[in-house]
Amino acid sequence: MKNKEHNWFIHPDTDESDKDKPMVFEEPSWYHIKARDMSIFKPEGKVYSFWLWGDSETHIKELCSQKHMKDIEWIRKEEPPFI
Repeated sequence: MKNKEHNWFIHPDTDESDKDKPMVFEEPSWYHIKARDMSIFKPEGKVYSFWLWGDSETHIKELCSQKHMKDIEWIRKEEPPFI
């Protein structure tokens, strides 16, 4: 059995084939979201449409999760009307 050299720069959740792909960082921008707030109007919650500033769609999903937002209907990268 051949010992495989460990590459410390590969995230454990990625495939080895991803190691040659460049890392892509999105520029922070505004995201328009429609999701259900489960912290009010229990047990059904209330559906809201709102804006968040974030680094990526993944970052926006993490923020929504922290604020008990569930059933995300959509997330759109857009410029808000208030800018």
